[in-house]
Amino acid sequence: MKRIFILVTAVMICCISQMNGQTRKTAGKRVATSKTTAIAKTTPASDLPLFGLKGKVKKLVENIFTWSITDFVYDENGVIDSEASKSTLEPWGQRVYYFTEDGFLNGYHFIAPDGSTKQYEEIAADSKGRLVKACYEEEMEEDVISAQLDIKRNAAGKMSSYTIFDRRNPTCIIRKGIITLRPDGKISKIKYTTLWDSWTKTYSYNANGMLTKTVNKNPIEVNAITWKYEPGCDANGNWLKAENSDNEVVERQIEYYE
Repeated sequence: MKRIFILVTAVMICCISQMNGQTRKTAGKRVATSKTTAIAKTTPASDLPLFGLKGKVKKLVENIFTWSITDFVYDENGVIDSEASKSTLEPWGQRVYYFTEDGFLNGYHFIAPDGSTKQYEEIAADSKGRLVKACYEEEMEEDVISAQLDIKRNAAGKMSSYTIFDRRNPTCIIRKGIITLRPDGKISKIKYTTLWDSWTKTYSYNANGMLTKTVNKNPIEVNAITWKYEPGCDANGNWLKAENSDNEVVERQIEYYE
């Protein structure tokens, strides 16, 4: 089956947490005794933590590159030696996200490497401008389907789940994701169900709140992807370049409300 490119799938695969700089020293701070009850800090409702963003973000552009083997080297058994082969960083495309002044996602499009733009047939938002529906055409195997993405939000407005189905056959659920969030609004895990299988994706962060690893687990296998970041961030403390173990490099351009 060809890869289904959809809005929230892109959000959940690519969301990585913000770079806050070096860990702050805690020398001199009193250590809580066993009688002290720690209270988790809850971040105000927003979609920005899903993207590892902070500040009044208006627009996020992610330029995606992938490492591809261009000069193959084979071992004595005729198998490609990936370490000895030459790899080149090639553009994969550009993801563009738009946010309300309150930090909620309200628009999206994808620009392919050839410059063509993938637009959605219909994008709907609720009364507060928060994205709740997107309709588009996508290829599945040898068929082109008219798909619809529905996003569910909790009482605070945070994403809690999403469903993708075939508009010609609404009972045909292509993918469903149940989202568990941390108090800071970042993703803890997502439980996925599709027409073919189900799995759980968990997210791990470092002390600075930056995503370090995601793990996909189903009854048959476990697949982990790790992230690393280049030093430096913008004036709002948002990271600008990262790379993962799946040979993907992400460079970000962020525009803010004045």
